[in-house]
Amino acid sequence: MSEETEGVVETMPFATTEERFDYVLDQASRLQKAKNKTYKDSWKKDGEFLSTFPNVSRKYDRIHAIIIDHVENGKPLPMGDASLAQGAMDLLVYCGLWLTLIAEKRIEEFDQLVGDINQEVKESGI
Repeated sequence: MSEETEGVVETMPFATTEERFDYVLDQASRLQKAKNKTYKDSWKKDGEFLSTFPNVSRKYDRIHAIIIDHVENGKPLPMGDASLAQGAMDLLVYCGLWLTLIAEKRIEEFDQLVGDINQEVKESGI
């Protein structure tokens, strides 16, 4: 892949939803690492849950506004920084960051979640 096309996906070359999901999560991780170089841990002001959740809420509100403008007002879906995909990716990153804060501050709760996930995976046979 050339430098010009690195990271650009013209079509989703993946056969399964799981492959696409893994790809999306990988892109979210790459985006978070890049933004972390600039913003550091500003997303979790003093590690407080109440200062972290508004980031998630803002991203949800932005996605909701885009959809309402499109569905109810007939506006075309925006592209670029204001796109539905960008909003969803930002929401995914903030949800992931929020989970890292829960893992750090509420260890027993997160361990229970991991245990529940492990049980569900075991029961599914994957």
